Amino acid sequence: MTDVIEKFNPIQIGLNNFKVTFRKANSDEVRTMTCNFFDNPTEEEQEEVLYYMMSFEGKDLVKVFDLDAKRWKSFYQSRVISWEVL
Repeated sequence: MTDVIEKFNPIQIGLNNFKVTFRKANSDEVRTMTCNFFDNPTEEEQEEVLYYMMSFEGKDLVKVFDLDAKRWKSFYQSRVISWEVL
């Protein structure tokens, strides 16, 4: 697991699955989610995935695919407590 002081970094995650722990936007409830940025991207989509991850610079809201719920969700980078690449 990364040091909690280390900022959430989508570029380090790349095409890997990752686990993120964060505080929900409308409460102090803590959630942990196993996710990725695209649901199994094809080779053709991988360049788009990298561009998408680089677009998070300066943005707070991150859209991800929740692997357990099998649906798209989001969280705020500023509310991330910890994260790790799986």
